[in-house]
Amino acid sequence: MNLRSLIAGLTALSLSPMILVLGPTGPAAANDRLTLVEAIRIAERNAPSVRSAEAGLEGAEARVEELVGGAFPQVSLSTSAYSIQMLGSGSGAGSLSMGGLGGLGGLGGGLGSLGGLGGLGGLGGGGSTMAQVQLSANQVLFDAFRTRDGLKMADISRDLARVEIVNVRRRAQFEAANAYVGVLRAQSLLDVSRVALEQAQAHVEQATIRERSGVGTRFEVLQAQTQLANIQGQYSRAQAGVEMARLSLGTSLGVSVMGVSLEQSLALPTVRVSADTYDTAIANRLEVQQISLKQAMDETSVTLQGRAYLPTVAGLGQYSYQPGGSNYYLLGTSISWTLLNGNQTEAKINQAKVEVAKDLQQLEAIRRQVALDIQNAMSARSEAVDRVAIAQLGVASAAEGYRLAQVRFQAGVGTGLEVIDAQTSLAQAQSNLVQAKYDVQAAELRVTQALGLELQTVLAKKGSAS
Repeated sequence: MNLRSLIAGLTALSLSPMILVLGPTGPAAANDRLTLVEAIRIAERNAPSVRSAEAGLEGAEARVEELVGGAFPQVSLSTSAYSIQMLGSGSGAGSLSMGGLGGLGGLGGGLGSLGGLGGLGGLGGGGSTMAQVQLSANQVLFDAFRTRDGLKMADISRDLARVEIVNVRRRAQFEAANAYVGVLRAQSLLDVSRVALEQAQAHVEQATIRERSGVGTRFEVLQAQTQLANIQGQYSRAQAGVEMARLSLGTSLGVSVMGVSLEQSLALPTVRVSADTYDTAIANRLEVQQISLKQAMDETSVTLQGRAYLPTVAGLGQYSYQPGGSNYYLLGTSISWTLLNGNQTEAKINQAKVEVAKDLQQLEAIRRQVALDIQNAMSARSEAVDRVAIAQLGVASAAEGYRLAQVRFQAGVGTGLEVIDAQTSLAQAQSNLVQAKYDVQAAELRVTQALGLELQTVLAKKGSAS
């Protein structure tokens, strides 16, 4: 293995092609590769939190419809039928007995109560059966704008539900993206461990050959075998790391990705941050939108609670029909005005005002947090980029040191311990490079999230630019 192929094998951040069809929510064919864009789409579709938020929106829309329906006249129809039967007594006095719906049987022939009282007709007295149908209508004429304010709050609640849907979708996207990067990171570290394992195996063979030829020692062979055992343990842990990373990605997507092939390389677009970025980020961050909507709702609640001081006026109408009897209708109005309720209204207004004050404080805290999130994400990205440059120099130096150690060992002027130390340094340098490169990708995700940007939009811009 020459130096160029060694460095290429160590610095490549790639995945071995392992294919497994995901099913209806994953790649359609076995040759498909699961891209980052497709992964976040799958996560968005399968996230239970998204479906829960959508159900919340349906509930908010139903509440709006309920309040709108309350503004229309309320019409009801009621019917009743009953019988009155006079029962005679031994003293000649009579008593009045009223039957229930059983009296419906006597509507046509005046048979009296069929609810078990018809057989008592011979005891004396007379009876009658009556029925009544009533049609009633009620309409609120003035409710001191309570319905209007209630609709305003319901509309705000619906807007909050819509923002929550976007919020959980974004969260699902970024969770999937971070898990995706985690798989690529773990696979690249496994590749580093695999190369180190091959180098350790080759060193054991070289040490054994030197011992057999009489130019090496048994101690060098034992050192090489010990190093090989250590790297075998590291390789096993790296394999477990890949498995855990894929389990994490599968959890985010809602489907198994244990054998799915991912993108061989990943380079997220660099999101530029300017002086105007902070104001834009504050407007884009969904937390700010949510607390702003809550503030509007609480302010409306203050107004709505104050409506209790005003009266309400309602109109009513009723039509009554009695077969064979008198029919009538009536029209009227009713006024309701609470004059005294033990300062309950004032207490509710004060509670709503306290909520508004809390909203303002929370809004200011969120704005400060947004600025801090952006600064932290940018610092993490800058630091990771610097580490990539440093790690690349470290890999080049470690690779050259490993080459020289091998040359010296093969020439008989170096020891096996020098080769082991050089190989360990090279593996560590390559691991540092892997970590730094994927830390850059993770930092790009953090910057995108801190700015309140849609990840799919950012990736789409990258695709169109390429």
